[in-house]
Amino acid sequence: MRLFHYHYWTPQPKEMEDFYTSNGFTVKLRIGKKNGQFETFNPPLTWDDFQPNPPLFRTIEMVLGSINVTFGFGKSAKFDHLGFLVSQEEYDSICKNAESLSLKVEEGERRTFIYTPFGFKIELQRRADAVPSLDGRKISKMVLITGDQEIPQLFQNLLSEIPTELEFKPGEMTTVGLVEFDSPAEMEGTDPCGVVLNY
Repeated sequence: MRLFHYHYWTPQPKEMEDFYTSNGFTVKLRIGKKNGQFETFNPPLTWDDFQPNPPLFRTIEMVLGSINVTFGFGKSAKFDHLGFLVSQEEYDSICKNAESLSLKVEEGERRTFIYTPFGFKIELQRRADAVPSLDGRKISKMVLITGDQEIPQLFQNLLSEIPTELEFKPGEMTTVGLVEFDSPAEMEGTDPCGVVLNY
């Protein structure tokens, strides 16, 4: 099991893209709505090409090694989900645990979401090709600020064991507080949603 992904809604998608680009990430995908239709606006297109009326971006996907960060337009900054790459055996076990916990499981061909009662989801990804590079940079530590003291126990019950890279810290609302990477780089700062990057 590998923690590789997190997703936010944000009123500042361009600023988010700029921040992660400045920290070594590259844009893999942009999906936005323009003139009532969803289209892709992938590189080599840049934000300069979208002016003066940029699309309403539903998803911008950025990658670095095995790390995947996505975000889309929202009225306020809001943590939506985090994602784990899992084996088929881990997947079956987690889904069985979710059923015993009466959690909604939304299975899809590309990914599966488990809905928690705390306003965020957990993504299960079985396709290794969905992770940019299994041998590349990876998340070595993620601190999840927990607005409810029951959240760590939920992860324990759902995943059977909490991944070593995932830590919890109490706070007023549930959000990602800190993400650290596995090797040194010129990478630090706080993204527009309040996530601190460090190494």
